[in-house]
Amino acid sequence: MVKNAFLSFFLLFSATFAFSQSSPCYKLRITKKASAAQEEINFTLQRSDEGGLLIVKEKIFPSKGSAEDSLYLTTVLEKPSDEQRILLQEFVKSKTTYISDSMLITDKKALEEMDLLISQWKNLVEQSNLKNSSRLVLDGTFFSFSLSKENQKPTGFSIHSPDEQIHPEIIQLLRSIESLSNEF
Repeated sequence: MVKNAFLSFFLLFSATFAFSQSSPCYKLRITKKASAAQEEINFTLQRSDEGGLLIVKEKIFPSKGSAEDSLYLTTVLEKPSDEQRILLQEFVKSKTTYISDSMLITDKKALEEMDLLISQWKNLVEQSNLKNSSRLVLDGTFFSFSLSKENQKPTGFSIHSPDEQIHPEIIQLLRSIESLSNEF
């Protein structure tokens, strides 16, 4: 009788645990930089038990500088030095603005797809190191990925112009995050 009670309790406990597993909690950041167009878009997906929050932040450059700006840039660029580079970076940063938007993700299928891709993070990191020796990219898009999980050290990788044949899981992750952002 005691064995049956213990066995019943054990089966009930393990079934309850198996069906009540919570969703993974993580923060995924993806930065997309297109060098020729000077485009920069940051995607941040914050995943919790309740769902997901997607934040999209896009860099906007002013369309036209003033004559004063032009004069300042001319003087800064006359004698390139480390100090001048810092001044130039500060100038560009002061003239750059961002627009951002956020959205709660409640679509369970989309969240499950993201969770599956995140569960294969080691494969994504390994894939990012693969190169196609017969492919030449003169200009392209640079992506940086960062993943933070609870009680774990953040990890990340970067990749320049991923190739669908060599980096299929990375491409799938990019398509998934961009399809979520298209709902804005």
